[in-house]
Amino acid sequence: MKKRIVIIAGITVLLLAAWAGYTYVNLNTNKSIPTALIQKIGRHYLLPPNEEPVIATVTDRTKLTTEFLKAAKNGDKLLVYEKSGIAIIYRPSIDKLVRVGPVNIAPTDESPVTGSLQE
Repeated sequence: MKKRIVIIAGITVLLLAAWAGYTYVNLNTNKSIPTALIQKIGRHYLLPPNEEPVIATVTDRTKLTTEFLKAAKNGDKLLVYEKSGIAIIYRPSIDKLVRVGPVNIAPTDESPVTGSLQE
């Protein structure tokens, strides 16, 4: 009986260690992706200092409704700098900026932040 408890405890410790390692690797990897993306875009455009953008990836371009966003293709990155009022569409496949334009972010009672891209 004691041998079975020791084996179960050992397996549990190994599983917890594996989970902790997996989580550590994913957290560190995911932090470097936005930094690398921002550095690439920064080679093409003077980005606002001391501001973290909201980053999104276009997954279904057919759902994009504004003229600004219709220039995007699946896989493009959308960066929105809320304080500076700038939106950027970046195409990683060719390392080019597709569009840069103003964005108007206005808080409402229904949601913390809403906005529209100005044409």
